[in-house]
Amino acid sequence: MMIAIVAALMLCLALTVFLGRLILRAFGKWLLVADPLEPASCVVVLGGYFPWRVLEAASLYHQGWAPEVWLTQRQETPERQVFAKLGIDIKLELEHNQHVLKRVDVPTHAVSLIEEPCVDTAAELRNVALKMQARGITGPIILVTSKAHARRVKILWKALVGRPKAAIVRYTPDDPFVPDRWFLNPRDAQTVAHESFAILNAWTGFPIKPKTFAAPAPASYNVRT
Repeated sequence: MMIAIVAALMLCLALTVFLGRLILRAFGKWLLVADPLEPASCVVVLGGYFPWRVLEAASLYHQGWAPEVWLTQRQETPERQVFAKLGIDIKLELEHNQHVLKRVDVPTHAVSLIEEPCVDTAAELRNVALKMQARGITGPIILVTSKAHARRVKILWKALVGRPKAAIVRYTPDDPFVPDRWFLNPRDAQTVAHESFAILNAWTGFPIKPKTFAAPAPASYNVRT
């Protein structure tokens, strides 16, 4: 009798592990978004995962999908301020992105900077929408991000800007995130946890709001404040 109970428990445990792995793999793949490409006004390099995002943007530019590459920039970090006090010049990701674009033959006249710095993805997308408004661009544009970040970018764009067809979300195929094995890699697991929390925050109406949400919204865009 005891042997039968142990065997049943072992079977249940094996099934739980098997189904759990299937669910985790499915969630990892769900995070990836690759909208169909079409001619666009520009390719936007969202901050992070250097150099994969900027390299993918350059590739899309050279393939002729857009005539411009837009670069965003993050606010200066406390770490960089400490380095500056020590007389150590730590380059910003923006500067590295500009250097990479130059090395892969994207002409300077085709690179445009979004002047307003941001602290998070929500503010970053809002700044993109503001630049679109200032330039009279209705879309589409191509937003280049990383694999695990793509779903959140799509959700945030729809929630904050309200014009999903104006943005084509593409992820970088060469970045190291492995969607069907992320739970075996501490770095990937941390990334998925962060993305999950941020997506849940967006779905629940942004109960946790960064200070950047207090800025005024563009008149012709439904940017949430």
